[in-house]
Amino acid sequence: MINSKKPYLIEWMLFFKKKSSVYIFFLTFLIFLFLLFLFARFLLFVENREGVVLNDPLMSYFSASDFNIPIFIVIYGSILLGIISMLQHPEKLMFAMQTYIIMLLFRFIAMYLTPLNAPKGIINLRDPLVFALGTGEQVTKDLFFSGHIATLCILSLTAINKILKFVFLIFAVIAAVMILLQKAHYTIDLIMAPVAAYVSFRIEKIIYSKLFSVKP
Repeated sequence: MINSKKPYLIEWMLFFKKKSSVYIFFLTFLIFLFLLFLFARFLLFVENREGVVLNDPLMSYFSASDFNIPIFIVIYGSILLGIISMLQHPEKLMFAMQTYIIMLLFRFIAMYLTPLNAPKGIINLRDPLVFALGTGEQVTKDLFFSGHIATLCILSLTAINKILKFVFLIFAVIAAVMILLQKAHYTIDLIMAPVAAYVSFRIEKIIYSKLFSVKP
């Protein structure tokens, strides 16, 4: 009865049978939360420094349009779908979280090394979660590279089946187009996001195999 109704509980019990899995999972979760807290403060540093405005030829062909609502429906709908789909696969959930942590570390470095000002004619991205959990201040210079698109690409790379991989990839493309049309990111920010996600994914595969002596 339990197996048929709530198989995810069995999966979690099996996963936590190993003490190493317990320690690594909760350490991963704590690092995840700490980096999100630290990143919110880092954004203030980025926002308060002067950067350069890139000459993005593509943006000269259109004026910005506001896609805030559909952008965040796609992004947070995808994240919710990703989490729900991984509830029965704790090892996949941990793998995705660790991949995100690596990507976020790359983003710290990339943003620190590339001081940029917002594109001309930008309509700000009003991320409700960042605003609620962050400092409450609007940021426009968290540009290189797009964390939102990188997150959707990570969901695609770590998804539990091919259908979800394709769905998240399509959502990433849709979100990237809307973000570009809103002029909330430069084109290069959106192009490099999948690259950063893929490099993070490959690094995590190596780390995961060392931690658990298995392929993820």
